[in-house]
Amino acid sequence: MSIRTFRAENLQAALKQIRDELGADATILETRQVREGFWGCFGRLSVEVTASVCERPDYFFISEPRASKSSTARETGREQNPSLKSLNLNHPLQRCKQHLLASGVALDQVEQWIERVAISKDISHVDVVREYDSVSRLREVVADSLRLDGGIALPTKNRYVVALVGPTGVGKTTTTAKIAASFRLQGKCDVGLLTTDTFRVGGVNQLSRYSALMGIPMEIAETPEDMLLALERLNHVDLVLIDTCGRSPRSQASLNDLNLLLRAASPNETHLVLSSTASMSSLRLAYDGFASLDLTHLLLTKVDEACHAGGVIASLTGPKSWTDLPLGYLTDGQCVPDDIVSATPQSVGAFILPESESKKLSATG
Repeated sequence: MSIRTFRAENLQAALKQIRDELGADATILETRQVREGFWGCFGRLSVEVTASVCERPDYFFISEPRASKSSTARETGREQNPSLKSLNLNHPLQRCKQHLLASGVALDQVEQWIERVAISKDISHVDVVREYDSVSRLREVVADSLRLDGGIALPTKNRYVVALVGPTGVGKTTTTAKIAASFRLQGKCDVGLLTTDTFRVGGVNQLSRYSALMGIPMEIAETPEDMLLALERLNHVDLVLIDTCGRSPRSQASLNDLNLLLRAASPNETHLVLSSTASMSSLRLAYDGFASLDLTHLLLTKVDEACHAGGVIASLTGPKSWTDLPLGYLTDGQCVPDDIVSATPQSVGAFILPESESKKLSATG
C-alpha cells in the first residue's frame, strides 16, 4: 500500500489532486486543517489529506482484522462469502467509505456502518452490493445509529418554552429567528421571542427586526425578575423562544448568571447551539461548560461551512459519543427561515451522505 499526503486550499482541490495522482482507487485515511506560515501562525488555512492506494484488489473492509471476537466473525463471514474477494476498489460502498472518511468520520465507525449493510443485505453475490439500494441502505444505517430528535414538537395545550444557549458567534440569534419563522409562517402556532442578549452591540436590534418582519411579539429580560414579567406578558402565545447572550464555557460566573435566568424561565427544552466549524476540543469544552444548564438537545449550525460536518455529527450523536443529548436541528446558511432542518434520519442522512453523492457513487461502481 502506498500512502501519501496532499495539501490544498480546500478539500475539493485536495481530492482532485488525489484522483489525478493516485487514481480513482485511492482511499482517504485522514483529513485535517493546517495553518501555513511561521510556526503555524499568521498563515492561511489549508486542508491536508492523507490517502493510500493498494497495489492489489482487496475487500471493501480495508482495515486489518483486529484480534477480537467481532474480527473473527468478520473473517468467518468472508470465508463463507468468497465472492466478496472479487470486489474492486471502485465498488459503490467502497466509494461511500471514502466519502465518509473525507468528511471526518472515524474509520472504525465507517466500517461498522458498512458491515451492518453487508449483514442486512445478506451479501453473497457481487451484483447485490452493486445496486443503488445498498447505498441507500447505508444512509439509513448511518442515520439510525445517531441520536436524533426531529426538532421541537409542541404539546396540544399549554405554552411551551425553548431556550437556546451556547458560546459566542455560533449563530443563536439567527437560529432563533429561523425556528420562529418556521412555526409562524407554516401557521403551526403563535410565537413569542424573548432575548437576554443585552450585552452584545446590536443583539437586541437584530432580533427586534426579525420580530417586526414576522409580526410577532418580543420581550427583553436582563434579570430573573425581568424574565418572570416578560413570560407573563407572553402568556398568550403557544411557543416562546429565548435567545441568550453568548457565554464563554470557561467563565463560571457568567454561566451562573445565565443559570439564574433560565431557572426563572423554567424552559421545557434547552438547546446547546454549537458551530460545525469548531474543533472537537472546542466542542467538548462548550459541552462540559454548559452542562450545568440542564441541557436537553444539541443544535448544530454552519454545516455548510464545515469541512468535516459528517464527522462532527457522528462524534456528537453517534454510539461512541461523549455527549448524551439528541440532535434537534441543523442549519446550513444565513437565510431566514429556509436554512434550517429538523434532525430526522432523512435530513441527517442526507447531510452525511448526500443523495446526489449517493447516486454518483453508485453509478461509478
